[in-house]
Amino acid sequence: MKKLAGIAGSILVCSALCGCIDSATVMTVNPDGSGTVVQTTYMSPAVEQMMQGMAAGMGSTTPAASPEKASLDPEQYKRQALEMGKDVTFASAKEVKKQDGSTGTEVTFSFQDVTKLGLSTVPKAPQGPAGAQPQPAEPPSTVTFGFTKGATPTLVINMPKPKASQPPRPDGIPAEGAAQPPSQEEIAQMKQMLEGFRFRIQVKVGGVITKSNATYVEPGPGGKKQVVTLLDMDMGKLIQDDASSKKFFAMGKIQDVDTARAKLKDMPELRMETVERIEVSFK
Repeated sequence: MKKLAGIAGSILVCSALCGCIDSATVMTVNPDGSGTVVQTTYMSPAVEQMMQGMAAGMGSTTPAASPEKASLDPEQYKRQALEMGKDVTFASAKEVKKQDGSTGTEVTFSFQDVTKLGLSTVPKAPQGPAGAQPQPAEPPSTVTFGFTKGATPTLVINMPKPKASQPPRPDGIPAEGAAQPPSQEEIAQMKQMLEGFRFRIQVKVGGVITKSNATYVEPGPGGKKQVVTLLDMDMGKLIQDDASSKKFFAMGKIQDVDTARAKLKDMPELRMETVERIEVSFK
């Protein structure tokens, strides 16, 4: 089970264990540099039951509150706003539901100056029953921003730099995290853990993008170029494809999203921006 534990150390699995099944972060920037951050997170009924069971297993004698109900507590989002940057404020939180029965929370933050904002590259799961949510082992990496006002404002997106890879050991023993083919049993367990998991980070401008060096420039709801996708990890889709899942599981340990950006860039189910300094001009 050592190889499985290695893969499970990745933020992908950490996110799944946190109950973060389908998470999307969309930042909208206005021409004056102000804007909003909307974080939407869904949990399947199975994950909700799992979190309830975890709470019961820790000795709770009273029924645990629904994760959705607990996630509407504004105090946790006020604290998160402070972590995101100076002058970032919590605006609202509401319950949302998908047709497949998955429930979740849509949280909106507002900011006046995008240059004072930082977006984490690790999914932020809504807080569930007390003690039922594990914490990431390492502080998450952060996307930072620059901004120039004018007739055609320019947003600069600074992606976190990938961490240096661990050099091979002189004795020939593979370094921790080196690719080792997992067993069929381990692959089956990982597929079960990652089923339905998706994580996205997107930046939307209040206007039309006129120029950008971003890899993924996409239309907004009105069909105009408005959206830059920084990260879209559709693990639920990836594990349904045998070739893609074999390639992924054979990679071994992936410590963080930054390393994943470079290591998984050729997999269509995992779109990851590799440009470290992105410029987006719009009007």
